[in-house]
Amino acid sequence: MKLLSDGAWENRLWMIETLEKQGLIDVKAVVHPMLRWNKVQEFMDSTFPITMSMFPLKLWTEGDREKYGPLLVPVLKKFLLDKYGNDSPFDLRIAITATAMKSSEN
Repeated sequence: MKLLSDGAWENRLWMIETLEKQGLIDVKAVVHPMLRWNKVQEFMDSTFPITMSMFPLKLWTEGDREKYGPLLVPVLKKFLLDKYGNDSPFDLRIAITATAMKSSEN
């Protein structure tokens, strides 16, 4: 849905409220974490270099890569440390699935 419409489709509660506003009942949304890291540094060392070799660096112009590329790693690491702390495990959510029923009144 995120690709098809605006909204916070990565937010489970927002998704539930949005579907309920459409008249659906008994809405359930489940977050499916697919990737877990024990520490921010583990992510930075193992996954981040591979990911960044494909995206977004390949989508940037050469000028953008030169200008912003060196800033990417420190900014992302600071963001993750501020959000999760140095030694806290964290997940990257891959999908949120929702189920609901249509009200018999609709």
